[in-house]
Formats: sequence, structure tokens, C-alpha cells
Amino acid sequence: MSSLPFLNLLGNDLTGTVPPELGLMIALSCLDLGGNALTGSLPSELGLLTFLTELDMSGNMLTGTIPSKLGLLSDLRTIYLSDKFLTGTVPL
Repeated sequence: MSSLPFLNLLGNDLTGTVPPELGLMIALSCLDLGGNALTGSLPSELGLLTFLTELDMSGNMLTGTIPSKLGLLSDLRTIYLSDKFLTGTVPL
């Protein structure tokens, strides 16, 4: 699965935490987990997705700070984090 370029699981009522193993899917350019019931924090391993251009984690119940490693994603053009429980700034 490391060669999968798109993962869209929008609105599937997923629960639990965002798996840090997603950081191993190095070919991902679009990751959409929006509109689920995910909890916990965003894993810093998402900062390993160097080809990522779009990240949507909106509409979940994520908590904690936005990982500073997301600032390493130089190709990232769109990020949706509209969770009222996330804190901190979006790293640039």
C-alpha cells in the first residue's frame, strides 16, 4: 500500500485514533479522513508524507496540538483541520 496515491475515507463513521502507520504510505498525495468520528491527536508521522498535497481531517473530534512536522510538507497546498479541539498554529 505504500504506492497508493489517494486515500479518501470521507464520512465513513470511522472511530478511534488516526493510525501513525499512515506515515508509511509515502506515495500519498491526498489523504481525506474528514467527516468521521476520529479522536486523539494527529500523529507526527503524517509529516513523513512528502508528496502530500491535500490533507483533510475536518469534522472529527481530534485533540491536542497540530504537529510541527506538518511544516515539512513542502508540497502541501490544502489543509482542512476544522476541529474545534485542536490547538496551536499551523506550521509553515
